[in-house]
Amino acid sequence: FLIADEVGLGKTKVAQGVIELATARRAGANVLYVASSGHIVGQNLAKLRAGELKPETHGALSELAALVYREDVQGRLIGLTPIKDLRGDHFGSARERALLYRLLKFRHPTMMDQSGMLKFFGGRVNEDTFLTLTTKSSVSLGLSNEFESHLDDELIGKLADPRQRDRHKRDIVGKLRAVLARCALDKLNPALVVVDEIQ
Repeated sequence: FLIADEVGLGKTKVAQGVIELATARRAGANVLYVASSGHIVGQNLAKLRAGELKPETHGALSELAALVYREDVQGRLIGLTPIKDLRGDHFGSARERALLYRLLKFRHPTMMDQSGMLKFFGGRVNEDTFLTLTTKSSVSLGLSNEFESHLDDELIGKLADPRQRDRHKRDIVGKLRAVLARCALDKLNPALVVVDEIQ
């Protein structure tokens, strides 16, 4: 449901009550709190805490994917600022692109060994620095399988073709990031998503 009111009239308190109701009968339930800025997340996350939920913040759903497939994430109130996730043309952070590179290299090694592929994912980041980031990106078999199951042939085709890759760089990376974000959401299976001040 929607809560819209003036500042200071108790929207946060109402949201906290809804969180309590949504998680009361679901042991280990996760709740996502999505806001437009880190400041808003920081300001409200502790106020929204209900019951045994443990608050924590993450920059993007795509970055959260590696965590939720590596650990058993339960009973968390997760604050996100996913504006970049919602834009299909955003190139994302170097860490996100390093994770995408690792995931794709695992299943498509020949394609990922093509000339220029490392530069494509590295962007403006120094090649040695980007390679270091790729070694820090741990990839679980579960995430690899889930990620691969959501990829479509057209996207892989664009990525494999150097001309298409150059022409549609932001679109390709944006779609790959969206797949990673979907993997995170599917695995988290939140009991509730609270959206605050996103226009």
